Amino acid sequence: MASPDPAMLTLIDETLSNIPEDWGMITVDTANKELIMNPDLILIDVRRAEEVQKTGIITGALNIPLEEFIARKTEWPADKATKIVIYCSGGHRSTIAMTILWSYGYRDVRSLIS
Repeated sequence: MASPDPAMLTLIDETLSNIPEDWGMITVDTANKELIMNPDLILIDVRRAEEVQKTGIITGALNIPLEEFIARKTEWPADKATKIVIYCSGGHRSTIAMTILWSYGYRDVRSLIS
């Protein structure tokens, strides 16, 4: 497994420290409505494989565990304007993944909250 880039971790920490409360978040209800209106919305599950095996995955979602997220960036949408919703089991990892995508130039990325 690749080691995290210290500069990237610093950038993520700075970004997370400066975003307003609820910025980039989306509720389950809103995400469901958006999926109906935009079936091309990309869902990314950043939970580990054993979590997905235990509880399942939303149909059509990509599973890219946070620990592998940057190493597997070739699986991210090529179009940085793509609407993306990221989720995990509690919101922390999805917020980190959202911030990583923002740092790579993706702008329509939100983290699913319960």
